[in-house]
Amino acid sequence: MINWLRKKENREILSWVGGGLVVIVSGLWALYTHFDKPSQTSPPTPAPITTGDIHSRGDTLVGSGIIDKRSYNYSGLTDIELAKQMGVAEAAVKNFFKILDQKHIPIAEWDNTLRQLAERYKELQKRAVLLESEDPEVRSLQDDAKQAIDAAEFEKAEALLAEAVDLDNAAAEKFQANFIKRKRSAADSQALIAKSLHTRFALPEAIESFQQAIELAKQGEDENQVAEYQWRLGVVYNDNASYDQAIASYENALNHYSALEGEDSTNVATLRNNLGISWAGIGEYDKAIAYFEKAVVVHVKALGEEHPNVAMNWNNLGAAWADKGEYDKAIAYYEKSLAVDSKVFGEDHPNVARDWANLGIAWRDKGEYDKAIAYYEKSLAVDSKVFGEDHPNVARDWDNLGIAWRDKGEYDKAIAYFDKALTVHRKVFGEGHPDVARDWNNLGIAWANKGEYDKAIAYYDKAVVVHSKVFGETHPDVAMDWNNLGAAWADKGQYDKAIAYYDKALRVLSDKLGNNHPHTKSARDNMEIAKQKITERRKQ
Repeated sequence: MINWLRKKENREILSWVGGGLVVIVSGLWALYTHFDKPSQTSPPTPAPITTGDIHSRGDTLVGSGIIDKRSYNYSGLTDIELAKQMGVAEAAVKNFFKILDQKHIPIAEWDNTLRQLAERYKELQKRAVLLESEDPEVRSLQDDAKQAIDAAEFEKAEALLAEAVDLDNAAAEKFQANFIKRKRSAADSQALIAKSLHTRFALPEAIESFQQAIELAKQGEDENQVAEYQWRLGVVYNDNASYDQAIASYENALNHYSALEGEDSTNVATLRNNLGISWAGIGEYDKAIAYFEKAVVVHVKALGEEHPNVAMNWNNLGAAWADKGEYDKAIAYYEKSLAVDSKVFGEDHPNVARDWANLGIAWRDKGEYDKAIAYYEKSLAVDSKVFGEDHPNVARDWDNLGIAWRDKGEYDKAIAYFDKALTVHRKVFGEGHPDVARDWNNLGIAWANKGEYDKAIAYYDKAVVVHSKVFGETHPDVAMDWNNLGAAWADKGQYDKAIAYYDKALRVLSDKLGNNHPHTKSARDNMEIAKQKITERRKQ
C-alpha cells in the first residue's frame, strides 16, 4: 500500500479521491482559567470550585518566537519535492513513509504524523548543529546523531546528542581555552531540551533542564543568555502554578533588561506583564494591576495605542479587575482590547474571538447569562471559521457555552457542550492533557447539579488523575479537584470522606495561593459546613 501511494501518479489519484488537504493550524495560546467567586453566605451547601471558564489573560510572552504548524501536500509530489516542502532531507522522507507503513498509520492521520515527524526532525537537527565542538569524540557522536536523525531514529539521536553534550561538558573542563565557548554551546543545547519538555507539558523536567541551562550560561559568562533562560524558566514556573518561583525568575530577568535597555524597553514591559500574571495567580490582584498598568504605558509609548501588545495589556487588566469582582471595569478594558484587535486584525481573528469570550465571562459573572451566551457564540463563530471545529480554541468556546447554560440551570445542554469540548481536546491532545481534565471536571459539576453524585465522582476522579500526573499533587488544579470530590461526597451525606478531601485541598491552596484567595476560602467554608453537618447528625 505504501509503495503504491508513494508513486506520483497514484498519489494524484488519491488526492482527487480524497478531495483536498487537511489543514491544521495551531498557535500559542495561554489559557487562563477563570473561577466562580464564593460570595454566597447561604444556604450552607458545599460548593464545587468551577475550573471551566477559560479566562484568556493574553499571551505570556517570551521574546518574539512564533510556531508555524502547517499541513503537508504529499499528493502528486516526488520524495524530493516533499522533502523540500517539509524542510527535511530526501532520505528522511523515505524513512518517514517507512514509519507510516510499520506503524500502520491510517491515511487520514498521515498529515498530522508527517508534520510531527518533520518537526521533531528539525528540532533534533537544530540541536545537532548548535553542538559546536572540536573534540573528535564529540564530533563523531554528532555525526552519528545526524545519521540517526536522517533515518528517523529519533530516540537513538536523542541518546547520542545527550551523550555528546555530556562529553562536550567534560571536554570543556579539560580544554580551558575553549571553556566559555563550549559552555555557551552546551547551555543552548540544554535550553532547547527544556523548551521541548515545556511544549510536551513535562513541567518539572523542563524546570530542571532550564536550571541546568542557566548554570551552564553562568559558567559561559554570558549575562544575556542567563537572563533569557531566567525569563523562560519563569514562564514554565507560572504554567506549573509555582508563582513565587516564577516571580523570582522574572525579577532576575527584569533587573538585567532594565539595566541593559532602560525602563522604556518593550522587553521590560513584557516582563512586567508576565509578573502581573504571576501575581494574579496567587490572588494579589492589586499588584497584578500595577504591573499591567506599567506595561501598557511603555507599550503605548513605544508601539502606539493600536498595537496587539497594548490590546493584550488591556485584556490582562480586564481579567485582573474581573478577579477582584469589578466586572464593569473588566468589561471596559475588554472592550478597549476588542477595539484595538478588531481594527488591527479585522473581525475574523483569534484575538478578537478571545475578546468576545472574555466579555462573555464578565457578563456571566454579572449574572447576565443570555448576554454571555451571545458573546460566546460570536467567539465560536470566529474560531470555527478560522480554525475549523477540531481546534482547542473552538473547544474553549464549547466549554464557556456549557458553563453559561449550566448556570441557567440547563444541565443537559451544558453536558452536551462539555462533551463536544471533551471530544475535541481528546482528539487534539490525547487523554493525559490538562484541558481534558478540565472537561472531566466540568462534566462532574453538571452531573452533580443533576443529583447524579456517583457520576460526578467518577468524572472528578478522572480529572484528579490527569492533573496529578501532569502537575504533581501540590498544584492548585489538583486541589480544586479534591474540593469538588469533597462536595460530591458531602452531597451523598458522606461527610467524613468530604472532610478528608477538603483538608487535602485546603493544604495545597493555602500553600500555593494563600489563605485569603477565593479558592482557599471556598474550600475552608466547605469543610466547616461538613463539620457542622456531622455535629448536627450526632445531636439527633
